[in-house]
Amino acid sequence: MRALAVALFASGVLAATTPGCSSEEITFPVAKAPPSRHQALRDALVADARQFASRGSTGWLDDLGDAPLFGVAAYARRERGGERLEGDERLRPFDVVTFARSSLRRPVLDADIDADERMFTALGILELLDANRGRLTDGYFAETLALVESFSVNVDAAVRGYLDDLARAAPNSALVRDYGSTVVTGVVALLHAQLALAGVTSADAHRERALALEGLLTRTAFGDLADIGSGRSARAFARSPGEPGLFLLPNVVMMLVEARLFRVTKDETHRITARALFAAIQPLVLSSQPARYAEPEAVAPLAATTRETTTLATQSALALALLSVFEVTGDTRYVDEVDRVLDALEAMRGPYCLSQLDATTCAPACEPGQTCLSAECTAERCTTGLLHHRVDGRLAAPGDARPVFCSGCSFAALYAVGMRRVLAGEGF
Repeated sequence: MRALAVALFASGVLAATTPGCSSEEITFPVAKAPPSRHQALRDALVADARQFASRGSTGWLDDLGDAPLFGVAAYARRERGGERLEGDERLRPFDVVTFARSSLRRPVLDADIDADERMFTALGILELLDANRGRLTDGYFAETLALVESFSVNVDAAVRGYLDDLARAAPNSALVRDYGSTVVTGVVALLHAQLALAGVTSADAHRERALALEGLLTRTAFGDLADIGSGRSARAFARSPGEPGLFLLPNVVMMLVEARLFRVTKDETHRITARALFAAIQPLVLSSQPARYAEPEAVAPLAATTRETTTLATQSALALALLSVFEVTGDTRYVDEVDRVLDALEAMRGPYCLSQLDATTCAPACEPGQTCLSAECTAERCTTGLLHHRVDGRLAAPGDARPVFCSGCSFAALYAVGMRRVLAGEGF
C-alpha cells in the first residue's frame, strides 16, 4: 500500500510575506535534534538498497510507487554528504531523474493509476534539486524546476474538478477511492508548497494555491471523529468529507502540509494545527514502546481482522511528519516519538523472496533461477529486509493480500532515518 505522503527538509531562512504575520526571520530547523540512536538501522537499510532489483535508469522494481520519491531522495542526500550507494551505478539519481523528467511530460491523467506515482516523481525531483543546490548548472536546475512547475499546474488542472468538489470526489477517481480525497488533495497542496519554497518565479501563486487547498480541506473534512477501536474521539481530518472514523494517513499528510505552510507563511495557525494533529492521532496508538499506530485504512486492503495492522510506508511517513513538526517547533517530544516509531520499524525485518512479490507473468516465461517481477525476468533472490506490513499483530507472510516487501517502502524508511540524523547534525 503506497503512502501518499512526503516531507522534504530544505534548511534555510524564510522571511514572512503573508499579511498579518510576523516579519521576524526564522531559521529552519529552529533547533538541533539530539543525537540519533539508529545507526545500525540506517546501515542495514543502506546495505539492503544496494541489492534491490532495478530496471536501470528507469527505476526500481517491486517498489509499489514510492521509489520515484524516496529512492531518488535517499540517493541525492547521500551523494550530497559524499556517500554513494555503491554497487549499482545505474541507479544514481541523475540517471533516474532523466527518466523521471520524460514521465512528467506525459499527459497527467493518461493513466489514472500512475498519477500518484508521477506526483511522487515530481516531489523526488524537487528533493534532488534541493540536495544539490550550488552543484548543478544554472540551466539544468532552471529547466528541471520549470518542468516540475509545469507538471504541478497540469496535475492541478486535471484534478481540480474533484478537488474543488470533494463531496462528490470518490466515485470519479481511483486515487480518491484508494486513499481518500484528503490525502490526494493534501499531496497536491504539498507540491505547491514545495514549489513556493523552491523560489520559482510564480512562488506567490503556488503559495496561494496550497493555502486554498488547505482551507478547502479544513472547511469540508475537519471535525470531530471517533476511533472505533479505542472508543476515543478527536478533532481531525476525515479520510474524505462526511466519511466517519479517525484514520492515520490523512492526518499524517496534513501534519506535513501544516508544517510546510508555516514555513511558507509564518502564520502561527499552521504550527498550532500541526501540533494539534499529533494529539488527534493518539487514539490510534497501539503501543508506545515501540510506537506503533493503527492504520484503519489498511485493514480492508490487507484483509485484516483486527486493528493491530500497520504498514512500513505509512509508519515511515508518520516519522517524517513528526520530524517536520520538530523542524518548525524545536520541541523534542516529536523527535522522541520519531525514535520510538523507528524502533517499531526496526522490528519489521523478516525474510522474503523476489518470487513472493508479484503475481504478474512474463512472456516468454522466465528461465530457471529467475522470477517475473513487474513483468520483467530477474534473478530470483531470497534475503531479509523491512517487510511491507504487520497484519493482525504478525509480520507479513506469503499469501497475504499484499506483497510482503516493497523497495520503495524500504527507501521511505531509509529517508526517515537519514533525515532524523540530518536534524541532529549527523550524516544522512
